Amino acid sequence: MSLLLSTAYLPPLDYFAAIAKDASLEGEIAPARLVLEACENYRKQSWRNRCTILSASGRENLLVPIRHTSPHIPIREVEVDYSTPWVHLHENALSTAYGSSAFFEHYRDGLFDILESREVLLYDLNRRLLDYLLEKLHLPAVVEDSADYRPETDVLSEAAEEAASMLDLRTRLSPKKAPLYAVGEPYYQIFSSKFGFTEGLSVVDLLFNEGPDSLNVLAGMHVA
Repeated sequence: MSLLLSTAYLPPLDYFAAIAKDASLEGEIAPARLVLEACENYRKQSWRNRCTILSASGRENLLVPIRHTSPHIPIREVEVDYSTPWVHLHENALSTAYGSSAFFEHYRDGLFDILESREVLLYDLNRRLLDYLLEKLHLPAVVEDSADYRPETDVLSEAAEEAASMLDLRTRLSPKKAPLYAVGEPYYQIFSSKFGFTEGLSVVDLLFNEGPDSLNVLAGMHVA
């Protein structure tokens, strides 16, 4: 089966749980097959240019500002706006929230190098971050861009054999909706003593806290 996913900035945990479910992680490894939606129009209030982390104040949203050049601009053409110091603000927020976590220093430089590369296009920035996260999570995946746009109804109405081979999660993974997958056994979070275990966070929350054990957590997640 292939997964049809929207591009996302430091995607949420269930984004990678879906990838882990599609990959064969036991015995002979078979990578997940991902198709990233490259032809849709940009959508506001989605994971495309935001993520959520857990800080000492609770849930904190990090937003990548974009240049609004057209109300119907294709996601592949959306430019990142660097007129504000958002990269510094995001790095500071991540350092403040996870600086004392067990694996922050291990992944910090690689992640920050990508943020500081000043990619012109949001899609390219997200793709570099996705590739980095898949590598560090040891999550095998083959990623390709969509060649054209198909509405969700078209995807669901394909011939049975073809529809069964494609799982469309473009609208099901959203900050407006509850997480699609839930953690089976809560992993360690720095501020869990203050807030309890918090769902719906960026996968960096898992990676900074659990490091090499992150893949086991993803593999153990289940449909919420």
